[in-house]
Parts: sequence; structure tokens; C-alpha cells
Amino acid sequence: MSRKYPTKVISPIIDSMADARVEILIDEATHRWNHSVIDGVFIPEEAELIKSLPLPQQGVEDRLFWPFTQTGTYTSKSGYRFLKSKDESSDSSARAVEDRELWQGIWSLQRACRNSLPSKENLVRRTVIENPLCDRCSCANESALHALWSCGELDVVWEDLTLWNCRNSLSFITFKELLSWLIKHQHHLELFLVTVWSIWTQRNQVRLNKPSCSPHLISQLAKERLQEFQAVNPHPSSIRSAPPTVQKWKPPDHELVKINCDRARFAKENRAGIGVVIRNSEGLVLGSLSKLVLQAYSPLEIEVMAATTALDFASDLGFQRAILEIDSLVLVKVLSDHTEFFSTVDLVLDEIGHKVNFFNELHYSHVKREGNIVAHILARHAIRVSDVVVWMEDVPPPLFPVLLADIAGFS
Repeated sequence: MSRKYPTKVISPIIDSMADARVEILIDEATHRWNHSVIDGVFIPEEAELIKSLPLPQQGVEDRLFWPFTQTGTYTSKSGYRFLKSKDESSDSSARAVEDRELWQGIWSLQRACRNSLPSKENLVRRTVIENPLCDRCSCANESALHALWSCGELDVVWEDLTLWNCRNSLSFITFKELLSWLIKHQHHLELFLVTVWSIWTQRNQVRLNKPSCSPHLISQLAKERLQEFQAVNPHPSSIRSAPPTVQKWKPPDHELVKINCDRARFAKENRAGIGVVIRNSEGLVLGSLSKLVLQAYSPLEIEVMAATTALDFASDLGFQRAILEIDSLVLVKVLSDHTEFFSTVDLVLDEIGHKVNFFNELHYSHVKREGNIVAHILARHAIRVSDVVVWMEDVPPPLFPVLLADIAGFS
């Protein structure tokens, strides 16, 4: 099975079908999976996996492929990842712990602003403990503001006067008042938040007799943590990107027609859609279609099916010199370079190989989604049809404005 664990079929074996072959699961007339047979033989999870495999319309030889790479070819890297997948699940648990600690820190800051942080002063108020004095200095009650900012033992943390001179020049009554001032003046807010989180974490580690860093190191560790975060999460204002270029549909040369196709995937309905439009050098529609696929295959598999349908449609209309234009760069490279896929995709690619023979001249072109919008909308429209709908020299009325915009783009 095309899954990591378990790779073997676990559905109970039916005695009368112990020697059966895969062909009994395929409807001979339609060349599609026989859903009623599959659902009756396999458990639901495996039945859905089988039905998600695309079937070629013509017979092909059985072949082996590695299901954990896009090309179906084994690589040592994919093998390593396969073997490490169990460890990755434990890694995800570790990341969940880190995330939980982060959100606990954010929650602590919120509680500090609401004066509900479990400082000793608040614990005395709740009659949990009797002594409100700060454990660090033993000179004042431990409020949230004292524990995170004004305690004399934290002078080593806030000693950089180029950053925190306000600690000496301004007086705050509550932590909320301090934080409000920092926000209003945009005063090193990110570093402040990381630092107070580090102070509170270190304070709790000491109280619980857990390993902790010295207060002298808190400031430097906070700066390093912030730098690490900013390295992988750059501030939006620091990202400079060139203005996006809108790619428009372009007409083919006079002696060619352009076939645009696209796919859509409807995961909720477990369906997919295919859209095709064929136009000449003047942008006039020669034919279009929307086709519903009764299974939500993988995006690349549906893309290949769309290309197959498009070539089939064009050859049925008698066009022999054409450009097949799609917005999948992967598929364009595969078709142009004749790349072989040892996977389920290759089963459908074989279909394209047969269709190509009907054309005297066939080119492949890649276009971004905005240049393929007519075909994409036709693919989205497929969810409204029961099988396939064809429009000769026309498109559905809602597409008229889009079609006219394409023509206006090059006229």
C-alpha cells in the first residue's frame, strides 16, 4: 500500500478470494475501479487508498515503484526519511512541548498585565502562602512588576543603559503600565518580552530546584533567542520583494491552436475537476469542456489527467498542430524532457504518450495560474456537472468577461 505504516494490506483475507488478482477490482467496461467490490473486500482506509490510485484507459504492464518520491525512484535520502518517520513522530511531540512552553510564556505575560501572575504577593492575597517577600532580594514584596523589572537583583539583567535607561528615569506602578509605555514608544518591545519571559522562567526553575542559568546570563541569552527567532521569522518590513508581474494569456501563431487545461480538487466531495479550452491566434474559442473526475487524486495525477483529456479533446476536433499550455511546471518539464516516472503518475503519463501520436506538431508551454484562468474556472465548474459538458466555439456565460479580458490583453 502507498503508505508508510503498515505497508502491507491488513484487511482480513476472504477465503474464496485468496488467489484473486487485482483485475477483479476493475470494471472491465469502464476501466475504472469497481467501488462496490473494493468496499466489500477491504477495510475503509485501504479501500480509499486503492480508489485514489489512477487507472490508465489502456492496458499497461505491471511495474514496481517507490511510493515515497515523486518520480517513484528510490533514493537514499527518501529511504532514510522513511526509516526515520517513527522518530519524527517523537520529534513532533518534542516540538509540541516547545510550543506549549512558548504559549505558556505568552500566557504568563498576559497574566502579569492582569495582575494574576502567581507572584508571591498574589499568592498571599489568595491565602496560598504567608510570606510575600521576594526570594531574590528579600527587601520588597514580589509583585509582577518587582519580579520582572524593578527588583535590585535584576540590575545585571537591565544594566544596558542604551536599551533600558527608562528603568532609572521613569517610575511605573504596575507591570501593565510599564508594558503600555513600551508599546506606545516602540521601545525594544520584542527584546523586552523575551527578557521578562526568560526572567520568569529562571525564577521558577530556581524555586523548583531545577537547573537554571545565572541572572548575569539572562540578558545575553534573551538577545540570542530573539536573534534566532528573527533569523527564521524575518520581520515583514525587512522583506523586500519585487512587485508581482501578472502573466496574461498569449495567442498562438497563426498555424497553431493553443490548448489550455487545468485541474481543481474538491477534497470535501472527494472529487476533482478538469477544464479545457482551445483557442486560435485571434483568441476565439474553438471548443471548451468541464469534466468531473469521481475521485480526488493527487494534484499531479489530476494535472496529468487534465492534459490527457485536453489532447483527446483536441484530436477529436481534428486539430493536429497545437500548443499544450498548463500551469504545472513539473509536468511541462516531464513532457518536454520525456522524464520517466516509476509511480502511479507514470500510468497516466502513458496515456499522453498515445495521444501525442495523433498530432503532427505539438509543443509544451508553462504559464502561471493568472494566464490560465479560463481553464481553471472551467475545472472549478466541473463540480456542477455529472460527467462532462462540452461547448463548441463557446464557453459558459459566466466566463465571457474573463475571455474578453484575455483578448483585450493582447489586442
